[in-house]
Amino acid sequence: MAEHFISCKNVCFNYEGRSDAALKNVSLNIDKGELVAVLGHNGSGKSTLAKHLNGILTAQSGDVEVAGYNTKDENNIFNLRSRVGMVFQNPDNQLVATIVEEDVAFALENLGVEPKEIRKRVDEALEAVGMSEFKLSQPHKLSGGQKQRVAIAGVLAMSPDCIVLDEPTAMLDPKGRAQVMDTIIKLNRERGITVVLITHFMEEAALCDRIVVMNDGEVFLDGEPKEVFKHAQKLKDVGLAVPDVTSLCNSLQKLGVEIETSINKDEFIENIQKLLIG
Repeated sequence: MAEHFISCKNVCFNYEGRSDAALKNVSLNIDKGELVAVLGHNGSGKSTLAKHLNGILTAQSGDVEVAGYNTKDENNIFNLRSRVGMVFQNPDNQLVATIVEEDVAFALENLGVEPKEIRKRVDEALEAVGMSEFKLSQPHKLSGGQKQRVAIAGVLAMSPDCIVLDEPTAMLDPKGRAQVMDTIIKLNRERGITVVLITHFMEEAALCDRIVVMNDGEVFLDGEPKEVFKHAQKLKDVGLAVPDVTSLCNSLQKLGVEIETSINKDEFIENIQKLLIG
């Protein structure tokens, strides 16, 4: 078994017809139970990396191991995909049934899981994402955030150890984004599910345990959010920013205000209060 739950070693990948490699010698380890955000501008390699984590793509050189399974070995694909679930950007592309609970049950039925067990898993998955009351609803009548939570429930019903989400909030409004992020954090904190979140929203990344920044197919920065967001200029150089509250703290610090750096609104309010109390 691999020491880390996910282990990428010198992974290289190039799409046919593209002159520049999408991934260049990427080495990255993720431990069980981590909540990791992967940031990067369009074309940085973050989505390509995500697709390597459950064998949608396989490394052309180097290796990806998940829970000890090498993704290059076709005999491992079933075990791999039962351990790692994928949620994509557009929930409409993942919803296949006309009733919410049937959609969540779809993959389980295809695997021949017993009906009694399917019922149990569907109910638990919908409860976990806060969508139980919509189990008999038609998916197309749900909001974007609700659809994405149903898509997550469909993956969750498979009882994965890890969920990889490829920009799951990109097409959602702020309310929908908040609902999905709350769900993701709850699954990680309460169920111990390893989460890899591909995102371009700095505020979402700030909620994670760790941030990996990709640039031109390589790991550019890797660390806790506060550590990564200290490098505001480096991030700017690769087309990224820091959260608004972090930028505000940086501006205040340049003006001589002795305020601690914040990465989210709650922390910023707390630091302002500390400053005012003295």
